[in-house]
Amino acid sequence: MKLVGVYSDTPEVVTSILEMFRDIASMEITFLSTPQFLAFTQQCLKLVQAYGEYNRKRLVEFKISNKSRNKELDDERFTDIQTLLQLLSH
Repeated sequence: MKLVGVYSDTPEVVTSILEMFRDIASMEITFLSTPQFLAFTQQCLKLVQAYGEYNRKRLVEFKISNKSRNKELDDERFTDIQTLLQLLSH
């Protein structure tokens, strides 16, 4: 998913992308035709893969920077993961 790569330096945008896909999956998926459903699920798979790469890079950058963990970073990471899990549950 190119959007996650383009906006990887802006966690809020990455979270918004995940939320958009989650919302589409929860509200619109029953209205998709079979080809549309297959295309959407392929895009979701690409999104999950891109998010995994994004999160891996973010973790490496965090370890390299030697910053102490703070609550905001933990909350942000859990928000991303929670949204991703909600997408996968639909």
